[in-house]
Amino acid sequence: MSSALLLSSLSSVPLTFFDVETTGLYPERGDRICEIAMVRTVNGQIEKTFDTLVYPERPIPEEASRVSGITDQMVWGKPRFSEIRADIEQMAEGSVLVAHNAPFDLAFLHVESQGCGQEMLRNLVLDTLVLARRCYKLSDYSLGGLARALRIQKETFHRALGDSVMTSRVFTAMIPMLRQKKLATVGHVLQFQGGSSRPSLKSSTALESAVAARPPSA
Repeated sequence: MSSALLLSSLSSVPLTFFDVETTGLYPERGDRICEIAMVRTVNGQIEKTFDTLVYPERPIPEEASRVSGITDQMVWGKPRFSEIRADIEQMAEGSVLVAHNAPFDLAFLHVESQGCGQEMLRNLVLDTLVLARRCYKLSDYSLGGLARALRIQKETFHRALGDSVMTSRVFTAMIPMLRQKKLATVGHVLQFQGGSSRPSLKSSTALESAVAARPPSA
C-alpha cells in the first residue's frame, strides 16, 4: 500500500463505504452474499455508487429474509458474484474501504472471491464499530445506535445501500472527534484502530468471534 495514502488526510483520500446482505452468518459454511452496495466519497461528497442484488446460488432462509426483506424471487436472474467481482474491484481501487464491523463483510468478500478464483481485496480498511468503541461510551454500538447517538437521520437499515450511506454519514460525523484526538491522516486513524481490518478466516472460532461482534443495525 502506498505510503502516500497513509499520509493522506481524511478529507483528501477516497473512501469507499460498503455493506453486504447475506443468506446467513457463516460464509465458510456455505452462506452467500445476496446484495452488495459500495458508496465512494471524497471529503464527504459522493462520487459514485454501486448497488446490486446478487444471485446467491442457494435458497435464502426465511429468517434471513425477515431481516433484510430480500427473497428468492428478488434475486432470481440477478448476477452471480463472479459477474460483479470486477465492478467491486473497480469501485475499491485506490481508496480506503470503510464498513461497520468490517471483519464480517470482509469474510464474505474473501470467501466469495476465492470461490471465483480471485484474491481478497488488498485495500486498507477502517471499521466504524472499532472506532466508535474507542471514541464514545455508548450502550449501543450498532449502526442504528451509533446514528442515533450522533443525531443522524435514520435511513433504511438491513439493506446494503442504506447501510453503506449511513456508514458514510456516521464516519463523517466522527471526524471531528478523530481530529480532537490528533488523528489527522489515514495512517494515524489506522494506528488508533489497531491496524487495518481483515477477515479472520484461519479458524472457525476466529470467524465466529467476528460474527458474534456484529450487532444488529437497528
